[in-house]
Amino acid sequence: MPFNFEGKRCLKKAEGGLRGLKNWADLTVLIPNQAIVEIFSKNITVREAFNKADQFLSFPVRAFSDILLKPSQSIAFEDIKQAFLPMGLSRVGFSTGRENGLLRAVEEAIHSPLLGGISLREAKGLISHISIPGEVTIGELREAVDSLLKEIGDCPDPIFNQVTLGNGIPAVTIIATGVEKI
Repeated sequence: MPFNFEGKRCLKKAEGGLRGLKNWADLTVLIPNQAIVEIFSKNITVREAFNKADQFLSFPVRAFSDILLKPSQSIAFEDIKQAFLPMGLSRVGFSTGRENGLLRAVEEAIHSPLLGGISLREAKGLISHISIPGEVTIGELREAVDSLLKEIGDCPDPIFNQVTLGNGIPAVTIIATGVEKI
């Protein structure tokens, strides 16, 4: 979705495009550009803002490919298909834990401005992808997943995919499907 400063005409075109996609796409991931203003300093340049918007598109794409190509647990393709297809509009929240750890990354992804203010309880399907460094303890992983479970409530059949990295920082991507709020 466009930045607020792009005006109502641009917003109407984007909304019309989304309505048109519903007839052709099984899943449409909605990433509101305006959320970039909320995530970053208001002093970010316009060029940087557009570059960040483009960069943000790589996170859900990477999560999708990791879920399909690098599952660390047995996730059937049919389960993934059921969570995604046909679910209409979807929202994505993500975060990297930086030095703040896995729980903080999960909480930031849950409350990501990219989710557009929706509650994860509104989702008809949910897939989370957690990339964790090898030094994360099982207790930290349990605490992070428990936090996410508490937030999603009765979401039917959430899918959790976790990939262990050799080292690095934790990263969390949450894909909430079937969210019709634009």
